[in-house]
Parts: sequence; structure tokens; C-alpha cells
Amino acid sequence: MAEKLPTHDHFIHRRDSIPAVQIHHFAVSKNYQAQGYGSQIMKMLIVFIKVTILPHMGASLLTVNSIKSAVEFYHKQGFDKTGNNRDTANTNMALILSDVT
Repeated sequence: MAEKLPTHDHFIHRRDSIPAVQIHHFAVSKNYQAQGYGSQIMKMLIVFIKVTILPHMGASLLTVNSIKSAVEFYHKQGFDKTGNNRDTANTNMALILSDVT
């Protein structure tokens, strides 16, 4: 992901250096996990953000602070880890919004 972003050496450690929209809480009930619902909801959420929020702000990234067990889910949605994660419980991840069709 770093090679796709503008050259900012401090990006990896400073999320606030690039305008972003952050998803704070995203979960699917255990009864409905592994059935594709989370992926469908995430795709709709990304479209919603691109259509309703981005025209009013200059965000380049969609970010999440993922629990370890959800990292693979976010990776399948197009999110990448954003470098060294100081928080051992969670993983910072980002999706470059211009890469989403």
C-alpha cells in the first residue's frame, strides 16, 4: 500500500497526515458470519461513503482498527496494513478510496 500513496515517510506512523474516513465499529453477529453478509455490507458502506461523504471532504483513505481475528476479512475487502502497529491488540488498516470502483 505504501507504494501507492504519496511520498510521506511519516504516513506509516501518522494517520492524521492524510485525510481519511474511519470506520469505528463494524461487526456481524456470529450467527451470520462466514455467509457473505459482512462483505456485502462493507461494499454498500464503501459506496455510501464515496457517494455521500467524499464529495464534501477530501479524504483519500478509509481506515479501520481491526481486531486480529478480523484482519483477513478486511484484507479480502481491499484493506492493507498500514505499517508498524504499536497497538498489539489491534491492527491499523486502510483502503485507498481511489482504488475502489
